[in-house]
Amino acid sequence: MKTESTANYCPKCQASLPLEAPEGLCAKCLLAAAVAPTETGLPPGDKSAPPPLEAMIAAFPHLEILGIIGRGGMGVV
Repeated sequence: MKTESTANYCPKCQASLPLEAPEGLCAKCLLAAAVAPTETGLPPGDKSAPPPLEAMIAAFPHLEILGIIGRGGMGVV
């Protein structure tokens, strides 16, 4: 009895992979997809203005707020 094996290839890098490969990707491409940066939801170059310093001071009267030290995808510090 002769059995034919059908080769399964990663759609990104064309590496050979088993039929039960997760998401149909090889381990290298699957890991690359897992650690890829995500989008912030804002168009490139579009940064919404942080709240005015006076509003922050009023919201947190028990803290001494001097200014903004950084901003990222989750908010302003």
